[in-house]
This record gives sequence, structure tokens and C-alpha cells, in this order.
Amino acid sequence: MPFIRHPTEAYAAANTLGSLARRPATIPYYYRTPSKEITLTRTTVKVVFSLASAHCITIKAQKNLTIDPLIKKINGVQWDPERQLWTIPTSMRIYNDAMRSLPTDLPNIHLDIEPIPRSLIELLHPDEAADNPDLINEPELKWTEFVESPMRSRLNTFQQEAVRLGVERRGRILMGNEHGIGMKEQALALANVYESEGPVLLTCPGILCSTWKEEIQNFLDLEDEEVCILDNVLNGLFRENPVVTKRKRVTTPRVRQSYALRMKMRMENPDYESDEDEDGEGVDDSDVYDILNRKPVKYYVASHKKISNNKTKIADQRFKVIICDAGHYLKSKDQNLPKNLCALLKRTPRAIILSDTAIFSLPIDLYMLIDTIDENLHKDVDAYTQRYCNPKNLVLPSSCGYEVRVQGCHPRQDCGNYQDAGKARLSCAFFGAAIGRTRL
Repeated sequence: MPFIRHPTEAYAAANTLGSLARRPATIPYYYRTPSKEITLTRTTVKVVFSLASAHCITIKAQKNLTIDPLIKKINGVQWDPERQLWTIPTSMRIYNDAMRSLPTDLPNIHLDIEPIPRSLIELLHPDEAADNPDLINEPELKWTEFVESPMRSRLNTFQQEAVRLGVERRGRILMGNEHGIGMKEQALALANVYESEGPVLLTCPGILCSTWKEEIQNFLDLEDEEVCILDNVLNGLFRENPVVTKRKRVTTPRVRQSYALRMKMRMENPDYESDEDEDGEGVDDSDVYDILNRKPVKYYVASHKKISNNKTKIADQRFKVIICDAGHYLKSKDQNLPKNLCALLKRTPRAIILSDTAIFSLPIDLYMLIDTIDENLHKDVDAYTQRYCNPKNLVLPSSCGYEVRVQGCHPRQDCGNYQDAGKARLSCAFFGAAIGRTRL
């Protein structure tokens, strides 16, 4: 037996190695089992960036002892006690710094960061400057013309702000003012900016056609013949001015005089002319004057139903500016009337949609209106629903079986056009809950 330095090793060497339970102390027990890798469970923390207004970006994050100190160190961050959220100024530099300051390689925390949609960020970027500094783009030119026009002095400050937003969006905007604070005036002022592009088509509920005509005449100082209600036209919606034709003059019956009598009258009066020498046909000069001096129509007013039923004739006119009142009529994407109106508005270069119920509408009800104004803003309705509605699936009984209703009650205030200027809420904000319905 070789020399052993310690007695305990001698006793261990004397034991047999056949039994696993009687292993020598020099071979630990855990050497006989494969090692198991111990991993830490990672907690998921969601951080959501939202564009609350043109001057404020909110940061909503779940409470976490590791993430909270990191958010407090973001440049320009402040706590908003009213919203109960962290806020940063609406600046691309600060926003990008905030995104980079949140770590994504923490061993025990998985950060689920939801950024602001790219389409909303692009709304904050002004048009790129032209190579020639002496040239200005179209929105700047139109806004300069509006500022120098007498129309500006007739509007309140918040109405001027709405016109400015509409000009920046190149005439495509959804106005969601509260009822009774001058949404019609600001819509007409914005349409008047593009008066050089031809007549304006205004569509509204049928009961409001006469009201809108009176409003247009009073605000823009137009004659009665310059505003036409298409619902009152029975045949030929856009018939051109009629051709001037001669018509017979209405005369009294004449008695033919004898030749001898006529010659006698001429001998006595050299200036005498017989009725038979005159032409029996003539032109009514008053009718010709009225036709030739008739003013062109600047505004066509029609009901939603009239536009939908005559969509082909309306499309052939190629209107450049359309005002759509009562935009909540367009919220349903399954009915023919909203589909026809939305298709017409999408093809029109300048589309102004008005809705005094936008601030009370459900997010899904605003989707069709927003998609009509800008198709690239929210291309995926499911992503729009997830972001703004916090949807939840509920299976409810109905008379025809069961139906799945997707609803949520947590609204989000993410909108690039949202402005709160005093009494007015310019453009649209996202309020409400509950969306859509699909039958099983």
C-alpha cells in the first residue's frame, strides 16, 4: 500500500468502489450526476411611447424598481400629475435619446418597447427645403396668401389654427370641433384657399342643404346663382348654359290692308312702314343678356344620398375640393353609401371632413374617416385596434346564435393632428372604447 498522507484517505481507499453509496470522500457525489444550468426568469416590462399632442410625448411603463430610475434619467423627462405619466417634449432628438437610453440586454428584465408609429412621426416633419432658397413650397405659398387676405381677420385664433393645419396637410384634414363653435366657417375658409382650382362640392345630410347654401352665401358673399343645390335638379346635374336660339315674337293679329291704301299712306307719310315689312321673328334681348352674363357656379351642395346615387356623374366632373359634413355617416365600411363617398374623397386632391361627434366617437368609428384622409397613416386595422382600443374578446349570445365582440375601454390619445386650442379640438383625437363585431 503506498504512503498516504492523511488517515481519512486510508479509510476511503480501503472501501470498495462498487457501491455508489459508499464512494470515497475524494470523489464527491455530485460528480456522478450531469450538471444542470441554472437560468434566471426574465420579467417582461412594457414601455409605450405615445404622441399625446404636438408638444408632448408620454411614456407609460409598468412599475419596476430597475426601470423607473432609468426613465427618470431621460433627458427632458417630467412627471405629469394630470395624466399620471412621464412626458418628454415633442422633439425627434429627445425622442431618439429616450429610445436609446432604455437598455435591452438586462439579464432579468425583458423590455417590450412600443414606439410611436412611423406614420405619426412623419406628420411632425415639415417639407424638405428646396435647393433654391428663393422658392417656397405650396403650403407656405397658400398660407401666405391666406394671411394677407381679409378672410383671416374674420376668423378666431383657433379657427385660423385649423386653416393652418389644413394647409400644411395640403387640404386633406378631418376637423373634429365641438358643436357650435364655428366649424363651418373654418372649413369654408380652408376651401376658399383653393378657390382657383375650380368649383367646390359640398356633401351633407339632405335636411342641411338649404342651411349650408345660406351659410355659404353669407360667409363668402356669393349670389344665389353661384350656389347650386343638386338635390333640386331633376334632369342634368351639370348641364352647360343653354344655347341662345331665336323664337317667334308674340304679336297681335294683323289685318291685311289693300295695296291702294298702303300706297296712299306712303304718299302722305314717306316714313310709313307696313307691319308686313317687319320680320315676324326676333330675339328676346333680356333672355340673351341673362344667359350671357350668368355667373358660374362656385359651390355645389348635395346630400350624401344624391352623391352616392350619382357617383359616376360626380366622378366625371373631377372636383378638386370636396367638403363632407357629418363625417360620422362614413363610419360603416359595409354599406354602399359610406363606401361610395369614401372612394370619391380618396380620389379628390382636397378633402375636408367635418364631424362634431369625433371627440365622442369610438376609435373604430374614426378609422374609416382617418383612412379616407390618409391611407398611409394606419394601413393595418388590426394594428390600429391593438394600439388605440386595447381590445378584448367577448362571446355574447344573440338571436342568431353567438357572436364575438371585440371591445376595450382603455382609449389612447395618439394622434398627429390633435390640437387643443381653447374651446376647439382641432382635427381628431381618439376617445371611447368598444370596437367592431364579427358573427360566428
